[in-house]
Amino acid sequence: MVLHGQTLMVPAGMPTPDDKWAQDVATAFSATAVDGPLAAALRDSVGGAVDDALAASLEAVAGRACAVIDPAAARDERVAAGTVLLVAGGHAACFDDGVSRKKHAHAVLVSRCGVVRCGRAILSVESETRRFARTLDAASDQLMRVGAPPPRPAAVKDAFQRRVAAGAAPNAAAAAALLDVQTRYAAAAQTAAALRAALDGPLRETMTALQPLLAMAPGGATGFSDLESALSQATDDLSLYAARVDAPTDSVEGNGDTATAAASQMQTMAQLIAPAVAPVLTETLTAFEAARASAAAPERRAALAGACEELAACVDGTAHAAWAPHLLRVATALRNASAVAPADITAIRAIRPEPMLGLGLLAPRPPPHGALLGALAAGGSTASPVVARDLSAACVDDLSALDAEATCLAESLVGGDVTVCAHSSMLSNTPNDSSKDAERVQNLLAAGFGYAYGGGNKQGDGLVALAAQLGSTRSTIGLQSDSFFPPVPADLRRALKKRRGDLRRQLRRATKAGVSCSLRMNTLPIDKVVAALGARHDGALGCWASSKRAVALYEALLEEGKLLVFELWEGESCCALDVAHAAGAGVYVATRCVDRGSHIGSPGFLLAFATCGWLQRQGAACWDLGAVDASRQMAYKRALAPCVDRVRALDAHRRARDSSSVGIDSTPRVLMAEISEGDLFEAPSPC
Repeated sequence: MVLHGQTLMVPAGMPTPDDKWAQDVATAFSATAVDGPLAAALRDSVGGAVDDALAASLEAVAGRACAVIDPAAARDERVAAGTVLLVAGGHAACFDDGVSRKKHAHAVLVSRCGVVRCGRAILSVESETRRFARTLDAASDQLMRVGAPPPRPAAVKDAFQRRVAAGAAPNAAAAAALLDVQTRYAAAAQTAAALRAALDGPLRETMTALQPLLAMAPGGATGFSDLESALSQATDDLSLYAARVDAPTDSVEGNGDTATAAASQMQTMAQLIAPAVAPVLTETLTAFEAARASAAAPERRAALAGACEELAACVDGTAHAAWAPHLLRVATALRNASAVAPADITAIRAIRPEPMLGLGLLAPRPPPHGALLGALAAGGSTASPVVARDLSAACVDDLSALDAEATCLAESLVGGDVTVCAHSSMLSNTPNDSSKDAERVQNLLAAGFGYAYGGGNKQGDGLVALAAQLGSTRSTIGLQSDSFFPPVPADLRRALKKRRGDLRRQLRRATKAGVSCSLRMNTLPIDKVVAALGARHDGALGCWASSKRAVALYEALLEEGKLLVFELWEGESCCALDVAHAAGAGVYVATRCVDRGSHIGSPGFLLAFATCGWLQRQGAACWDLGAVDASRQMAYKRALAPCVDRVRALDAHRRARDSSSVGIDSTPRVLMAEISEGDLFEAPSPC
């Protein structure tokens, strides 16, 4: 064979040992550089083996990525769109992308974004847009979570001084390290105080001046009250952070997350209602984030550094080359334990997913009051640059249209929330119209979305919007061994086994103490369910699940037999509950709450294991906790179910939905009169 440019000239008469194999390869590459005779010759040149060496040869000739897969081996990974897959051993295999007709071939070109299954091998086909959106979500999530203060530097300093006073020889290195930690935390506290002053000063003054104008908009008076409440919560959180109150480390960590989220939300509000104030907040928020990152614990800095490096690898093209140096400088500073420059944080916060603009996926920017509602609905839950989207009534009321929209959003959405009919509701002066919520929520769940309500106040009313959720990562566990959902990873399987053992011991202790635990469904009145949720998830704006609009939804779904409230009872008191819905072939948990005063050591986990065990026996395909991130508040999700990429989770949901459905009778009743050790969920063995 002679290499000539990008084409190998094959002498006439060269044998082609497997014409079908060569034909499939030539078709998959779709290029004149690889035709049937050339493919066979390349295979012959490596001894007839279909392996990585052959893939490298084909890739060199055709200039297209090529990978070998073994259908007999379990494999769950990502491949770039446009890759050619070769079947190991040269055998034909069945390729199934869940959309087009199944294909039996020796090789295929995977150009459609989504999930391809070939035997036990499962591959997520990822475009550059999806890779960009996924890594931007990850970096934004880590930037949000990095800023927990170090464990009480003042207490460490006092202990060190006491030892020196007692006669211990000072350790110069330790003293220098201690001083460094103190200095960094002092910078974070100082910038937190500055940010609080910016929020409570210029922004509050501007809001007060705009109050008459805001009151003229539909729902404006209530909306202004909600903004004031959110602003007060943000300033309180920042005050606690700056004051470094004497609280357990995990409480301070949670406060740090909340402070950044609230400040980011207020920055969005300033851009919408007071553009003149926005630069002040942007500058101080950036300084606060940079100082928090510099003062963070080593493992948090390492996590953010890794996320920045991965994102830099996604934006190194010509259009985004300017972003990569900022990302890499932040990563270097974090790994070297040096200060992070605010200018680099500013550049990171400015990153937007421009590659998506070419896909025609972005809706036109809504009018100002619609944008304000969309920002309220987002609730400040993430610092990432969320792409403003609003699902129209024509879309959300039609399941097939909603399926198509979910496909686009799974590929391109940055951030996890999309408002539902919010803009049209605002224009029609019915911002809290819940008349179609029950139907729309059921459509959202059937299409693979989660949901929540945004806005509102502690009285349960105010400016409330329905939001569809499609987080970058989803917490979902397959309940059957033959389900379409990813198998439980080995480390999580071990953790679940250990947790199950702990729960069995708790049940035995409860039995000895004469306390019985039961699992019930829908026996509590809706008002008591809502009261329990509101008491557990108390905040400046109250609990989203206790808004009057959410209550109306639950009452409508309960009447239709579509609401599943799983309750854990300790004797005659309810100590934990999950508000859930049947979604396709599985069950989606919208929200949950736990009574910390229970005699059971882990009531939330006991409810989860008992419910999953019962659902498993009913034939349900999965138990879905919705979107998950790196925050402390989401730790229980990571402890109960695998974290699944949203493209993979959406594919599994659709396959399970289209193959079967789970019918659960929602009649109020006792599911387990006394939970036994054998009733607890056990993760199915992988196929």
